[in-house]
Amino acid sequence: MILFTAAAIKILVFILTLVVCYRIFSKRLDKKQLIFFSILVMIFACCANYISNLLPPLTDTITLTALGEKQEEAKGTEVYLNGYTIDGEEYLAGKSLEVESGHWFWSGETYAWRPETDSRQPAGVSRKVVLNIPAGWDRTLNFSSNEWRGLVQIDDGYNVWVEDTYAEKGSVRTVDIGQSKTALLIINQLQYLFLYVVILLIMSMCTAWITIRVLRNPNKAKEWLDKNVGKLVYAGISVFTFCLMFHYAARASFWYDELYEVAFTKGSLKDALMHCLHMSCDNPPLAVMLETLWYSIAPYGEKWLLLISIISVCISIFIMGVICEKILDKYCGILAAILMAMSTTVWNNAAYEYRSYAWMIVFSTLTWFYYFKRNECSGQNKYIIMFGICMICLSMSHYFGVLACACFFCGDIYLFVKRKINIKVFISYCLLAVIFLIWFVSVLLYKREGFLPTWHTAPGVTAIKTLLYFVSGNYKLTFLLFVWGMATAISLFLGKKTYKLGWINYYCLLSLCSIVFTVSMLFLYGNFINPNGSLWKERYFCFLIPHVCLLSTLIILCIKSDYIKKALCLFFAIVLTLNCLGVISTSKSSEPFREAADWIYTQSNYIFNADTLIISNAVALVKDGWNEYYITRQGRRDDIGIVTQYEINAEQILEYNRIYVQYSHSATLSNLQSVLDDNYNLLIDNKNIKVKVYSRK
Repeated sequence: MILFTAAAIKILVFILTLVVCYRIFSKRLDKKQLIFFSILVMIFACCANYISNLLPPLTDTITLTALGEKQEEAKGTEVYLNGYTIDGEEYLAGKSLEVESGHWFWSGETYAWRPETDSRQPAGVSRKVVLNIPAGWDRTLNFSSNEWRGLVQIDDGYNVWVEDTYAEKGSVRTVDIGQSKTALLIINQLQYLFLYVVILLIMSMCTAWITIRVLRNPNKAKEWLDKNVGKLVYAGISVFTFCLMFHYAARASFWYDELYEVAFTKGSLKDALMHCLHMSCDNPPLAVMLETLWYSIAPYGEKWLLLISIISVCISIFIMGVICEKILDKYCGILAAILMAMSTTVWNNAAYEYRSYAWMIVFSTLTWFYYFKRNECSGQNKYIIMFGICMICLSMSHYFGVLACACFFCGDIYLFVKRKINIKVFISYCLLAVIFLIWFVSVLLYKREGFLPTWHTAPGVTAIKTLLYFVSGNYKLTFLLFVWGMATAISLFLGKKTYKLGWINYYCLLSLCSIVFTVSMLFLYGNFINPNGSLWKERYFCFLIPHVCLLSTLIILCIKSDYIKKALCLFFAIVLTLNCLGVISTSKSSEPFREAADWIYTQSNYIFNADTLIISNAVALVKDGWNEYYITRQGRRDDIGIVTQYEINAEQILEYNRIYVQYSHSATLSNLQSVLDDNYNLLIDNKNIKVKVYSRK
């Protein structure tokens, strides 16, 4: 009855909204327009219903008490809770179970209890746990049943009874716990209903307000639409990309460097800053500190932790469209937004990286935008300051951001010599120099490690093509567009009929020179100055992507027909989207830290034992990140005492009878491997999750 009433009220609110809109617009809109408006309100109602149902339900408490007793046929008294089912929807304990008080332990995704005398469990396990279960009508607890299971007492707030979870063969025992209190069910539906009404009314009222404004002054509305249609398209591309990115975000485990970042950001802002000052984190502090703030509030799960990177990328897509529209034209802006939105490079190396590269791209595009606005508005002070702030943010997100700023500085020197700008624009660079100098001196005072990594190899000539292919989107079609754009930029600059200081020519040439300058400088540095630490890594060059997108849209300038331009943009939108989704949906992490952690946690018969050792082949900080995010799930599961291969010796290994080795990214040290080969039998080598299991001979 409660659900029927809630559904009836939703339908009634929808009908009333339609009636009110009809009364307002019946004399202002024709029949076709009224039908379209009605369909729009119906869509709003569906969206409101979908969004309101995402609201977490209210909960009530269920108390479970393991009695430590069994029937005569049972071999044990264990209790294993697989999860629960609410009104036909099944929930896995490991993902959904909320524990209010008490403590059992996790065996894979199952919440389990064993007798106090059993050593195969962590310390601090209690017999009684209080669980928060979602409100509902038809509710069951789902227990794992087999010959080792015993009795459990259940208190649902009304009744207390005992259930026997023993079964001769393995199965699932469902225990009915009845519906929630009527008052709780009503309040639960009221919160859904309230959110539904608020969302429906806001969306309908906004649409009605816009419609009224358009009807009052159609000419002005048409003028506004003509002026801003490009921005609406860029916004649509950004929102569409956001939905796709968020949908696929949890497809793969974090890899080695991302677990580094988890270790850097799981503490306080001061801790994050000190990691950067000590050079244990080889980036400036801005991205790490922003991620630290986000880490402290984000729900658990890769898609939530990556949300901040996804949002940054989607903002960049919109800004990129605006930049190219202002410099070139609307269709160039649309193509630029599509190229950035459907670049597998942007997806895999920025949106799906819990690191600084998304910040690199967003601050690079913002710097481009305010550089253009500063020149367009003849060096207004507010744009000079904003340009300086964006350069500071870019440089303090990644050290390669300084190269981007150097390119703009060289461009401004050229404009100053040609008297296109005045001396005050260099205030931006003075701000950047002061901030970066303070940071540089601070690093000199605090650093514990060397400045430059030594694991990068010197690039060959083929590495240049690989890099350009990478920044253009890792797709042959977009690479050809980029090559065409570079050739077009050169021809524009050399063309006899074109004034060399025309702004279109200048911006295209600036992008081209920025790419050539950066690539050639790092190539020469890696081959002739420091071959053992070349700094040549494709993802470091992500700040060049806005330059690449600008050049890649120059093909539009060669086309005069708007119809062909639209068709070309539609073609690239379809082809690049299909390619991107094909790559993303099938890609997997080569370093399955998540899968390894989840499998190791299913080994509950061993991992809590004193004679079991779990070794990570990663360094200490990566091990800390792995332990924080995947082993303990931010404290949800028990710590199982992982050590790294660098903090244990051969003699210590021999004290253990069973050893797990997780070898993602790094091989086992030769001296440790020799001990394992000589003294242990290899039981399991699971190459899919990169875990080996050894037992003492």
